[in-house]
Amino acid sequence: MGVRRETGGRESPGARRLRLIRMAHGDKPAVWAQRIGLTVTQLSNFENGYPISKNAAITMANRIPGLTTDYILRGVDAGLTVELLRRLERAEKELKSGES
Repeated sequence: MGVRRETGGRESPGARRLRLIRMAHGDKPAVWAQRIGLTVTQLSNFENGYPISKNAAITMANRIPGLTTDYILRGVDAGLTVELLRRLERAEKELKSGES
């Protein structure tokens, strides 16, 4: 049996966080995937609810200043830089306005 998507799929907390991180940096998926060391398929899978692996989260956190594995995997924002936290908040507002 293969890896299952998280409950909620694309709207699961982990998938939503990954979209917010990408949106906070203003990159299109193909550019973002390359920047963080993933394939476009991997990024798409993660943004659509497949659980991100610890190794992928570590790679992302190492490549993006101010990003932590705690935020990627669990949504804990305590270790994020103020700048990144502000960009994530703006991305959240943008995402919510697109959902209306």
